[in-house]
Amino acid sequence: MREFVIRWIGNAVILLVVANALGGQNGQADPVVVHGFGAAFLGVALVTVLNLLLQPMVSAIKALGCLVNLLTIGAFGWLVSFGFWALAFYLVGFMTRPLGDNFRIESFGAAAAAAFWVAVGNGLLSMALHRGGSGNDDR
Repeated sequence: MREFVIRWIGNAVILLVVANALGGQNGQADPVVVHGFGAAFLGVALVTVLNLLLQPMVSAIKALGCLVNLLTIGAFGWLVSFGFWALAFYLVGFMTRPLGDNFRIESFGAAAAAAFWVAVGNGLLSMALHRGGSGNDDR
């Protein structure tokens, strides 16, 4: 449970950093807007729930594309997973529009960029959490 809470808070912080890093340039509107930790916390929760709901579809597509996955040495499976992460981010941005401008994703491209950088941050967070060992310490 402790690791779950740390991951959730960590992913919310990562989402805040990614939203600030993907800010609009040359006076353009920001493609990803996250105002405050509460919006990031809600965004991470909604993306997680959407990924849980979409996971059977991801698994089915990966199973149907088994030969393609074998031929591409796993790149097809990674691409399918990444696509669904980007779709989840885009859908969360779309679903939260009635709630105001606290969490907004302007386009699918912005959702894909956010999903990529959040995945990178999540990988680094996983490495940091499991750095101390996998439970087979002599303590």
